[in-house]
Amino acid sequence: MIKEAKLGEFVTGTKNESLDSLAKKMQASGLRNIYIIDEKKKPIGVVSILDFNNKIIAQNKNPKGIKAEEVMESPVWTIDANESVRDAYYKMIELNRFAIPIIEKGKIIGILSLNEALRLMVEKKRQENAGGNK
Repeated sequence: MIKEAKLGEFVTGTKNESLDSLAKKMQASGLRNIYIIDEKKKPIGVVSILDFNNKIIAQNKNPKGIKAEEVMESPVWTIDANESVRDAYYKMIELNRFAIPIIEKGKIIGILSLNEALRLMVEKKRQENAGGNK
């Protein structure tokens, strides 16, 4: 299960938050995506560094006057924490994503990277081949 994986950190924002505020969060965290959540902390969108580049910088727009909801990608592709790592891996491949938010009870608990999913699948296969099937 995905719960066994080492999940990455994530940063959240709200749909009414300005892009300059999100940019500061992104810079402080070193992450390339900010997940936009609703009042119940459920993911409703994502703003990436590419969104900043393509929708703001390249078009000479001021990020202070633009809200997250105006540029966010929605819906957010997620996978439940109770799903298998293999399912998450293939979903990322299908969606051409390098990482995917993992949710539990509708809320993000971490980010699973493609590399971590692959590492876990290889580790599981090695254990099976060594007779240590869990």
